[in-house]
Amino acid sequence: MLLQNGLETERVALRCFPTVVGGVALIAARHVVTGEVDVANAPRLGEVVLGAYPSATAPPAARAVAEQAAADLDRAGWLAQHVTDIERWLAWKLVASVTFAVGVLSGDEDERARLRTELAAEARAVLTAADQDLADAARELAHDRSLAAVVSGAHAPGQQSPWQAFARGAGSEVDFLNGEVVLLGRLHGVPTP
Repeated sequence: MLLQNGLETERVALRCFPTVVGGVALIAARHVVTGEVDVANAPRLGEVVLGAYPSATAPPAARAVAEQAAADLDRAGWLAQHVTDIERWLAWKLVASVTFAVGVLSGDEDERARLRTELAAEARAVLTAADQDLADAARELAHDRSLAAVVSGAHAPGQQSPWQAFARGAGSEVDFLNGEVVLLGRLHGVPTP
């Protein structure tokens, strides 16, 4: 089971494993101190969407693993959902994830908001050119999202994983995620400034 943001990890895993389950995690968590993860969702730990990969050709055993993993995670305190089209969810999460790096920038909040909007639009454009549909989380999540609400005041907004990586002095996923958008743009003739 993979919970890595982006579109490439599942493809790479298929080179080594006959059963691949992709996933999207939605969690308000903070990891700035080595060995500590602070979760701010309550009463559930967060949300997970899982599905066998690739959706169209995954063997029945992979679908069964994805369904069982979702059921197990739900029992373990997550809001978990099994889907039959995980690629759409991975693409949806990529659109959100490419905006996270803006959290490490200083400056005018209106300019940073504009940059987040432009990054998301750029990601949507290359995914559309690549003929990749996006999930509609607001409509398609099958559970009551208030069960994994973020505890008020627990974390400052805009401090997603790239901000946390910089705070730890570690590398980040920015080159990988935004590089995915650049790669798709080059493959499909879409500018990605």
